[in-house]
Amino acid sequence: YGLHGKCLITSIETKNLPMGPVSFYQIKSLKNTGLGRAAINPKDPSILIPVENAREKGLRPLVGREEAESILKLLESGADDFEAKVTWITKQKILEDTIRKEGAIGLARVVAHLYVIIKRDPVPPTIVLKYYDSVYRILSRELSETLGIAPKLLEPTIQKALKNRLAQEN
Repeated sequence: YGLHGKCLITSIETKNLPMGPVSFYQIKSLKNTGLGRAAINPKDPSILIPVENAREKGLRPLVGREEAESILKLLESGADDFEAKVTWITKQKILEDTIRKEGAIGLARVVAHLYVIIKRDPVPPTIVLKYYDSVYRILSRELSETLGIAPKLLEPTIQKALKNRLAQEN
């Protein structure tokens, strides 16, 4: 789910709102516990997503093998069509919308875009670095689980793809 990464739908509940009853997916973020296992952290709050527009809000199925392989190719050679001359607040909203609308492909586009920005800037802003780290972790975890490769073993492949992309854009 969006910037929360892998989640589990724990229930579907209906709430009576002023406009009438609305059904929600109740989801919890899953955290990687190692060895390909994930668990719910009971301290993390539940997230409610209206069932009616869950996809528009960023809920999506897990990445399949073919999509994972496409993502690795996209990291290396995809086109970067994000607006360059906007404030970080505006850019962050654009990036989050991309992730919500495009799912894992959008996540990969955002990772690649931020990687290029960070490498081109001698002193990238901390907020950009933190955002990059967050989306990178979500993407690498999902690719790792889908491809059955430990994150530390997959990282050189992702980094090589991103470095190739940077070289193409220079």
